[in-house]
Amino acid sequence: YRVALSDSAGFDGKRAQIAGDDWKINALTDRAMKLLRQDEPALAWSVFRKVGGLRPSSESRLMDVRLLELRLLAARGKVSQLAERRKDIPSGPYLRSASDYYEGLELASRGDTVQAARQLRAVATQNPYYDEAVATTAEYLLAHHTAEQQVYSILAEALQVNSASPAILKAYIPVALARGY
Repeated sequence: YRVALSDSAGFDGKRAQIAGDDWKINALTDRAMKLLRQDEPALAWSVFRKVGGLRPSSESRLMDVRLLELRLLAARGKVSQLAERRKDIPSGPYLRSASDYYEGLELASRGDTVQAARQLRAVATQNPYYDEAVATTAEYLLAHHTAEQQVYSILAEALQVNSASPAILKAYIPVALARGY
């Protein structure tokens, strides 16, 4: 299907024509991920919620849906729901960045600012392609009195390797302007 992200009615019309649950899940999760990449977590969540009631045919597909749900919960700042749902997800090397990011968010929500900053900074510097983590880390560090130069460095390095990220660019612009760039 080729429906513009701005055309939700057109997408819903196409989705109604899809017969199998797996195909509907693919369409919904693909669209939700595209919206998340455009730094539109609220819209991504509204699309993702439509997955409810659909039955994936495999465990791997179910795991993909659950992982996307975690990303969306983190992007929307729903840390208590994230912590609850994260318990059922196994961790491994493939999920290391996500797991560390979620742990950093949980530490922040519990008020452990030192450990949260350390954890989030590590994720943002180790994986500049994890848009939400880089942008959230910058926001968190600025809010907790980290030197602007440190935050600028994280964002500038991430932007050099991931220049197509709207989330990183949105976080970078005000920090760069504040530094006089």
